[in-house]
Amino acid sequence: MISIPSKARTVLLFVLIFLIYISSVRFMGTIDGAPTRMLPISILKEGDFDLDEYVPAKQDDFVWFVLIETTDGHYISKYPVLSSILALPFYAIPHFFGVKFTTAIIITLSKVSAAFITALSAVLLLFIFRKYLSEKWSIFLAIAYAFGTSSWTVSSQDLWQHGASQLFLILTVYLLLKPKKSDLQFLLIGGVIGLTVAARYLNVIFAAIYLLYILYKYRTKIFSTLLGVLVPLSLVLIYQSYYLDNPLQTGYSCNAYSNRSFACIEGWYSKFWDGFGGLLISPSRGLFIFTPFLIFSLIGVWLIWKRNKKETQDYNLLFRFTSIGVIIFIVVMSKWWAWYGGVTYGPRMLADITPLMMLFFIPLLRSGLFKRKIVPAILILLVIASIINQFTGIIFWDGSWQKADTLSADHAWLWDWGNSQLIYYLKMFF
Repeated sequence: MISIPSKARTVLLFVLIFLIYISSVRFMGTIDGAPTRMLPISILKEGDFDLDEYVPAKQDDFVWFVLIETTDGHYISKYPVLSSILALPFYAIPHFFGVKFTTAIIITLSKVSAAFITALSAVLLLFIFRKYLSEKWSIFLAIAYAFGTSSWTVSSQDLWQHGASQLFLILTVYLLLKPKKSDLQFLLIGGVIGLTVAARYLNVIFAAIYLLYILYKYRTKIFSTLLGVLVPLSLVLIYQSYYLDNPLQTGYSCNAYSNRSFACIEGWYSKFWDGFGGLLISPSRGLFIFTPFLIFSLIGVWLIWKRNKKETQDYNLLFRFTSIGVIIFIVVMSKWWAWYGGVTYGPRMLADITPLMMLFFIPLLRSGLFKRKIVPAILILLVIASIINQFTGIIFWDGSWQKADTLSADHAWLWDWGNSQLIYYLKMFF
């Protein structure tokens, strides 16, 4: 039997994930991703962050729903710009050779960029798994994450915020698990924590959680960490101050739409149990419906909180803090008016936390519970089911199931078990 070195297996796995991500013929992006897809071109051609050149003479949904008109008459994306910045190397290649940015090329570049970013997060998870688990299970779990979660159907298919968010969240954990960390390393950790927020503003939850963890375990390193955090966040504040006239102003605030003729939508007014249950178990947006194997991560959470004097693993305290962050993230997202993610496939709004939930498989697979043959057997079956669910979206999702989204507080259509989005597309196989 040919023995493949560990580094070679890592490269092969990354290439495999990346190629499968970009091989899908169907484009799963929506109008929400349009500004992020166009922004790298504006940066390369004009050296700025406005999208004035893409605003049609007759303003349409592209302008009204995903752009903001600044006080001096420019149009900018309402979303964080970090994903567009990360995509610059991919857009720079055709720009350098003078290739015209057609719609097809823009979509391809967006998908390739997103696939690369998301595949990197899978590799970082693989590195973490290898530290505590066998090679076989490490690769298995990395594949489960890559193809059994919204990483495949959402994060890797367009330049959403999610891919960059997932990458920097799991990179934060990867760096925190490294032994013998110097002040310079904590400066780097702080920088990555700042990038998680720059990628997706709601990640301020995890920024606070990991800063508290560092304060608790590495008290003398907190100032180095905070200094690192300030670097990317300062750039975000400068951007917002320049384009939105206020460093604390974001594209999600109603103040950003003060010059519009219609009322903007802002707030956390969804009914909590509607959003909380909807995110986890609703037939058309439930995390545990589309990605059932993640149910096992709950056992991992229970294990890390279970009192055990023999537990001396270096990850235990960090994973406890992480689990608190995951819970808070879900609770906060449950109140967001668009917890269901608009026109999309599956639980898009929880894509960010999937790499963190994967961490909880480490204590599970190291426990005595996993030595019972029935447990790994069930896990494997649920991973297969999850991959089939995501593959279904990749092959068939076309937005045709989506009901008229009136932006109302009535989400009954997402709870219709007789017309589940997942079942709707699974039936297309037959």
